[in-house]
Amino acid sequence: MQDKVLKVAETTNLNALVRVMKRQIKEKSFVEIQSIGQCSSYKAVKALIKIREYYRDIEKEVELKPEYVEIKTEGGKIKTAIKWNIKTN
Repeated sequence: MQDKVLKVAETTNLNALVRVMKRQIKEKSFVEIQSIGQCSSYKAVKALIKIREYYRDIEKEVELKPEYVEIKTEGGKIKTAIKWNIKTN
């Protein structure tokens, strides 16, 4: 079974995203998020900051690995997205 990649949009609720990220990290020790564009990437970074703060407060390390990925949109266009792999120790 392939793991679910959380897609961050400009309209994504930040607190809901952070809750889902925490839940997936708790279940699997990692989560992947993906964003296309300035606004959604900014929102993704804000979520990453909140995740790091949360795990810092409970004295756990968080490993963040960004990468570029090409994805096909619903319209069939190829776009470059930023994918973040987030893992806890």
